[in-house]
Amino acid sequence: MMANDDDKKTDRKIIEPQPSLVSYIHSRPYSNIYHRQLPTFAESMPQLSICRNLVCSFKNKKPSPVFSVQWTNHGKRAIIGCESGEFLLWSGINFKYESLIQVHQDGVRAMKWTKNYQFMISGDKIGYIIVSKNNMKAVEQVKGHEESIRDLSFSPGDGIKFASCSDDKLGKIWDFASMRIERELAGHGWDVKCCEWHPYKSLVATGSKDSLVKLWDPKSSRELCSIHAHNNAVTKVKWSINGNYLLTGSRDTLIKLYDLRTMKQFQEFRQHSKEVSSLSWHPFHEELFVSGGFDGSLGFWIVGYDECAWFMANAHSGVIRDAAWHPLGHLLATGSKDSFTKFWSRVLINI
Repeated sequence: MMANDDDKKTDRKIIEPQPSLVSYIHSRPYSNIYHRQLPTFAESMPQLSICRNLVCSFKNKKPSPVFSVQWTNHGKRAIIGCESGEFLLWSGINFKYESLIQVHQDGVRAMKWTKNYQFMISGDKIGYIIVSKNNMKAVEQVKGHEESIRDLSFSPGDGIKFASCSDDKLGKIWDFASMRIERELAGHGWDVKCCEWHPYKSLVATGSKDSLVKLWDPKSSRELCSIHAHNNAVTKVKWSINGNYLLTGSRDTLIKLYDLRTMKQFQEFRQHSKEVSSLSWHPFHEELFVSGGFDGSLGFWIVGYDECAWFMANAHSGVIRDAAWHPLGHLLATGSKDSFTKFWSRVLINI
């Protein structure tokens, strides 16, 4: 493995959230002033959960672009999906390489855990969907689409259904237990680049190269509405934690926020100079999200503020394909076409 200078030292950086959680639990009842950094769920201001401090940067010996990043449910391990079809497992505490597993025969494009974290589904460049156990052993493979799979998303609740989308212009609704297609979401005129199931409702959002965002009823495959959201391909759609807002990113460099209750644009975010290639909401702060750009830029945004809370123009040297928050929100992992995966932490603040 190749790593940056910090990784080569014997005093490798370690970021373990447990001490701050224990200190918080013990100190909070007895003191009005807390002198150490709080866990992110206890921070009152989302600005204190921005992860802008580079902790670790690494890539394979054989460089392979990174397209997807997922954390395990306990957050002790990050799983990286590569163009080589491999899953790279990396420690999220001391940032050590653990293992490399060949799962797909072609480039991994998307990965998602089931709700109980017992299985992972992953889609690749040639349209195959593979189901793996949480030990990353593949147990089933199906041909899901005729072209590259772009996104995957599980239904709310017990997650017995999931949605997929592809460059073949289709979205599909699957039964996870049987791995059979139940519905096709046909209506986009071009590649479907992203999809996401609403966190509480029977509602699926898709974004396409035709510049449209569509909302679907997954039970009937009926198109509920179509939003002319952008002037170029829609690359990402992400529901907010409360499900009231839909965040969209596009090749027109803009990020837009739509209110589901009124079906109107709520806010627009401008800072990226090229395509918005990744979006991710913070796991606890509903108003905080991160965006990655085609030029390797990384932005942190707070809903209600027009200005970017923190912007890094050169976080990566290539397009940022995915950005994933640690389950506790104190770390951010980003994967890029430059073959690097980087871990970012909060800046330590002493009061």
